[in-house]
Amino acid sequence: MERLVHQWIKSIVVTLVYVIPITIIIVPLIFIIAITSFSSGANLVDTNMFKTFGLVSIIIGLYLVIIYPIFFMSLANMAKNGNNIDNAFKFNVIKNTISYVGLGNFVIWYIFTGLIFLFLLLVGFGLSDIFNMIHFKFIGDLLASLTVTPFAMIFLYRSASLIYLNGSQDDTLD
Repeated sequence: MERLVHQWIKSIVVTLVYVIPITIIIVPLIFIIAITSFSSGANLVDTNMFKTFGLVSIIIGLYLVIIYPIFFMSLANMAKNGNNIDNAFKFNVIKNTISYVGLGNFVIWYIFTGLIFLFLLLVGFGLSDIFNMIHFKFIGDLLASLTVTPFAMIFLYRSASLIYLNGSQDDTLD
């Protein structure tokens, strides 16, 4: 159990490190939007702040599209190498793994995995909504969070590990 907790903590640390750059960029922008909007007394939609908010959303989206697959490969690299946290940041090994898989195959994996993951999450939302219509929202949320969401997460992480293993078959990567 203790080993599992250590692995979980290492995963959280890696996640935080990957989130820090976008946080450093976005938090000041959000504060600027909020302060400017409140100080002018204008509605967010009536000002140019709405455009800035759109820009912030685009920046976040691009960051996630680019970093998310690299993040998965870094977790897989860490898991493959004895959960040593240093291996999550060996970008050369991660880049070589992605190159060995092939950028085209990697992008196809990313798109299809994302679509399937999105579909599974929509099934979970649908399950919650169905139970919400019959006034048992708690049951729908519980079923979705105990069945669909874990299945979606297992699918996502398992597919990432398989694509990583496919790319790390070259012995020169380690």
